[in-house]
Amino acid sequence: MNLKETYSKQVEQEVKAFRKGVQKIENSQNPYYHDPVVAEYEIGKLRESLEANVKGLESEFSDKIDEAIAHQSRVAARSRFAVSPTDKQFVEGITQDLTTKLTFAMNEADTLSAIAEYEDKLESLENESAFSEVVKQLAEASRKVGDNELAQKKLRGLYRQLSDGLMTPEQEALESLKMDKLTGVTFKYKTLTMVHPAFKDVQAARKSNVKLKQY
Repeated sequence: MNLKETYSKQVEQEVKAFRKGVQKIENSQNPYYHDPVVAEYEIGKLRESLEANVKGLESEFSDKIDEAIAHQSRVAARSRFAVSPTDKQFVEGITQDLTTKLTFAMNEADTLSAIAEYEDKLESLENESAFSEVVKQLAEASRKVGDNELAQKKLRGLYRQLSDGLMTPEQEALESLKMDKLTGVTFKYKTLTMVHPAFKDVQAARKSNVKLKQY
């Protein structure tokens, strides 16, 4: 399990233990717990323990995920796409052909035809590594095409389209860690506070805030 899964599981276990503890008090045959004031007090102690434990787990997760993000940021910064020789040769060939056609295009129709033909050939590529080479070659093509404004516009558009979201596996891992930090590990606990009778004060405060936002 990764960090998020590990700590989410621990929080879930704390929530389960709390629910079990409350049920034990509510279903106890011990006369001590039959007094509503006593039962509420004991459940309150369970809640305090739960809140402290969850807060500790959340803090520990935050420290460890920050360390993981810092490490993965360094790894991602050094990462490169591993382009196969076959893909590299193919992309270089079709991009050189595109550059030639755009350089000698006589009109807009020639330019649009060359771009459309190039896009059709790109459909045979199957992985991000290959498209990373396309992005690299498009930058070169743009420098060679010259003052063909329509060609430059199309090349820039294609470059932006293909480069957007293009990430190495190491960069994807970094983004996954950032998302894990954003979503956190306390979902089960937060759900508990929204529905369990022991958190009526939290639920009332939430409803009050909702009403205030409506005005």
